Amino acid sequence: MSHYPRVEMRASCGGHGVFALEAIAAGSIILDFTGPRVTRAHVEQAAAAGGGDGFLQIGRDLFVGLSGGLDDFVNHACEPNCCVRFIGERIVLSALDDIAPEQELFFDYGVTQIDFPFRFECLCERGGCRGEIGNYDEIAPATLARYQARGVVPPHVLELLPVASAG
Repeated sequence: MSHYPRVEMRASCGGHGVFALEAIAAGSIILDFTGPRVTRAHVEQAAAAGGGDGFLQIGRDLFVGLSGGLDDFVNHACEPNCCVRFIGERIVLSALDDIAPEQELFFDYGVTQIDFPFRFECLCERGGCRGEIGNYDEIAPATLARYQARGVVPPHVLELLPVASAG
C-alpha cells in the first residue's frame, strides 16, 4: 500500500476535524472512507431518530456509514481543499490543492449528495458559504463548473444529474 500523508484529528470549529501534519501535494490520496455500506432506509431512520451525521452518499440509495476512524471527522467547507474520489470500489479523500502542515482538511459534502435525506447548517464561515448543506443541484453553477472542470463530480451524481444540465 502506498504512503498516506500523516494527519490527525483534533478540536475544530465543528467539534473535531482532521489536520495535515505534513505538506500534502495536490492530487494525493489522504485517507480511505472505510465505514459500512448502508441503505437509504438506514440513513432515513437515523435522521428521524435525531442522528444522521456522518453518512457519505455513494449512490442514489447507497451510503457509507461511520467507520470509527479519521474519515468520520473530515468536515465540510463550501471552499474545500479536498474532494472525494472513487477508485474502483475504493472511496478516498484526495487533495484538491497543495495543503500546508497544520491546515484542516475539508471537502464539499454537497458534491456527493442527490436527494439527500436531510439538511444541516454549514459552519464553514468561508466566503461563498451557502449557509446550509444540501444537494449537488443546489450549488451555484459557477462552483459546479469548477468541480466539473477538476473532475471531482462523483459517478453516481453524473448518472443521476447529467453535468450538461448543471450549469
